[in-house]
Amino acid sequence: MDYVAIDFETANTDEAICSIGMVKYSNGKEIETFYSLINPEEPFYFMNSHINGIYEPNVQKEKNFKDIFPEIMNFIGESFLVAHTAQNDMRYLRKAIEKYDLPKIENEYICSMKIAKKTYNLKNYTLKSVSRAIGIKGFDHHNALEDARICALIFEDELKYYDGSINGFTDRHLYKTGKVFGNGFVKTKSSSKSRKYNAELINHGLIDETHILFEKNICFTGHIAPFESKEEAENLAESKGANVKKSIVKNLDILVSGEQTSPNAAGGKLKQAYELKEGGKDIEIMSVEEFLSYVL
Repeated sequence: MDYVAIDFETANTDEAICSIGMVKYSNGKEIETFYSLINPEEPFYFMNSHINGIYEPNVQKEKNFKDIFPEIMNFIGESFLVAHTAQNDMRYLRKAIEKYDLPKIENEYICSMKIAKKTYNLKNYTLKSVSRAIGIKGFDHHNALEDARICALIFEDELKYYDGSINGFTDRHLYKTGKVFGNGFVKTKSSSKSRKYNAELINHGLIDETHILFEKNICFTGHIAPFESKEEAENLAESKGANVKKSIVKNLDILVSGEQTSPNAAGGKLKQAYELKEGGKDIEIMSVEEFLSYVL
């Protein structure tokens, strides 16, 4: 099948794009790539630059998103898009398009992380963890082109489990593909879990209800480096619409652990979370690295 794997790096917690990487695949082979730094015309935050290595002086002479958008669309065309944590990348793309009042696009997309969670049995499903699990050794993580290339390799491996087609996955697991300016990549079976929305915050654009952490009950334990304090991480989670819990509760969705995530080394909150999981609760235990992949 033909598709474009895409990845963005951002300059700040407002998710302004500062680089883009794309890899075009056809019939299982890489045929073309695209990479560029982008001037977000916004301040850079240390946390983002610390992770992706891109600082304000690096982009001062680069095009802004509006000026580079024709090149991006010339590369993408009407291609199917693939991204790891696609909810994030598609949201970055939508925000940039809306910021500069550019033509809205409706390319279909799918998330390689969500496919990975249904395909492999791993402790976590970050780009680095999944790539390691399928035998990819080392890459320049948080370089947008490298991440897009690894995403494509993961997607190619995933397709082997579904007769080489996206429909093989979506039909088996009752998912539907998303559209950049349309419905997201979600499970078609309706959830029985009721969710309360803060309509005022959503309507004013302060919280994005499509974010992967929206309305999730989340708790933090251990030293959450590189954050200076646990409160900083909690505030960032809340800015994405998550409900921060100070202790392990029965309806917890996510525990972010700054310690080891192995059950054998678990203590305190981590031990409680594993006990709930063993009792049948659907709690995701993730590393700080995986949490950062959701929010930055």
